[in-house]
Amino acid sequence: MAYSNRIPGSSAWWRDYLLLVVLLLGCVTSARSASFDVIEERTYGDWRAVLYENKSGARRFCAAESEASDGTVFRIAVYLDDRDAFFEIFNPKWNLREAAATFTLVFDDIRAELRGKAYSDAYVYNLVDQEKTQLLLGLLIGNSTVSVQNANGEVASRFSLRGSRDAIGSFAKCSGGL
Repeated sequence: MAYSNRIPGSSAWWRDYLLLVVLLLGCVTSARSASFDVIEERTYGDWRAVLYENKSGARRFCAAESEASDGTVFRIAVYLDDRDAFFEIFNPKWNLREAAATFTLVFDDIRAELRGKAYSDAYVYNLVDQEKTQLLLGLLIGNSTVSVQNANGEVASRFSLRGSRDAIGSFAKCSGGL
């Protein structure tokens, strides 16, 4: 299937969502510590869909992301060259212990405990399990807020999900049907 690296508007978000859910596979390569250029960006409410180019190796990746008032970024990303797909919650002010980590996403009244990795400034969760990916994306587009809690239950950041449905739809088109 041919595709463009441009982010088109999203009128049939559900088709893109299903393609994203069905095809999300791969290992994680975090964008958190890299520097990158914005190639194209579209804003949808409190979310945006972005095509980035990682300056290290000129790798492009698509993202749907939101930034909280405290500077924390919640990002869903897929590298176009090798399909590495992951959630990333990043804040340069954090000083986390780098190790395997458990953190929780609280969507309105629904809790999703995730076992991922903590870096000094980010939590990362690989999107390799199709059922969990489908559930998490459904929660992102079907709720109004999400909070990130550390292993101690302390809220690290909160995000509005206004616009997440359309941003995830554009993200799916940008990533070539994921």
